[in-house]
Amino acid sequence: MVDTGSGSVPDLEGTSSIWAILLLNERELPCNNHSSSRENNMVYHHILVPIDGSPPSLNALQAGIEMAIEQGSIVTALYVVPKVGQLVQVFAIKDVKDAFYQEGERILDKAREIAKSMSFNLSVRIKEGIPHKIIIETAETLNCDLIVMGNQGRSGPSKLLIGSCTQRVLAGAPCPVLVVRE
Repeated sequence: MVDTGSGSVPDLEGTSSIWAILLLNERELPCNNHSSSRENNMVYHHILVPIDGSPPSLNALQAGIEMAIEQGSIVTALYVVPKVGQLVQVFAIKDVKDAFYQEGERILDKAREIAKSMSFNLSVRIKEGIPHKIIIETAETLNCDLIVMGNQGRSGPSKLLIGSCTQRVLAGAPCPVLVVRE
């Protein structure tokens, strides 16, 4: 364990080099209130990994699965379909919405492949809404005690939909957030 002055965080020495930042603040410290047989180590029982198909999000998925394998945790991969009614009024909204859901299923299939290659049983969800709000709501609903996500989403037009999602999740998450760099 490493003492940060406001609490301890797991010492990740010897683990994958893609670990980046585990942000904890005073309101997040009690989030991991499950008892642990490991000496004062934080054990995460349910890890949420929001993915958008970008390399950083897929790296975060791999990191989350690696951590879950070590700790015997559950991992849920989440894809958020943006509310197209708020984004597009020129195109037929149903067609755009269907395209987002198809893209989400394709990305979740890729997530399942990654998990299968690691011999891990992954839970997946697809939800519609404002990405950072849905991520926070899902973490609360599923009682997740860790969110693992990439440091940036997709670029190009998709980035406009995602915006500064990671920063917004960091600000409002009900539990610690591990940000994985590409």
